Amino acid sequence: VVALLQSLHELIPAPHLLVHTRVWAALIGPEASFFASALHAAVQMASARYTYGDSLTLAQYESVVSFPHNSVADAIEVAVIARFSQQCAFSRGFHLDVDKPTTIGLGDSFIGGFLAQRALEMD
Repeated sequence: VVALLQSLHELIPAPHLLVHTRVWAALIGPEASFFASALHAAVQMASARYTYGDSLTLAQYESVVSFPHNSVADAIEVAVIARFSQQCAFSRGFHLDVDKPTTIGLGDSFIGGFLAQRALEMD
C-alpha cells in the first residue's frame, strides 16, 4: 500500500493525493495533516450511508464513531504514517456488519462528509 501511494503521488501531478477504500482512507501531501478531521468525517459519512441508507439521520451519522474500527487497517496505518510522517492523514474505516448495505453513492457521501467538515472549520 505504501509503495502504491508513493507511486500514485509521483505519477499524478497534484500537491495532494486522496485514496479511499472500504477499509481505510489516506491523504498524502504537504498539508495533509491540516485535513485530518475532514478525512475522518468523510469516512464517517460514507460509513453512515452504507449502514443506514438514503434517509440517514444526524443521530445515525454521529453513532458511527462508536463502531469498532476495521482492524485490517491497523498495520496499513502504521506503515503509511511511518513512510509519510507529517505529510499524511489516515483514517481507519469502521467494521460494518450490515444485512442490506447501501452501496450506491458512497463516493459522493465520502466527498460530502469531507466538504461539510471543511465548511464547519472555516471562518
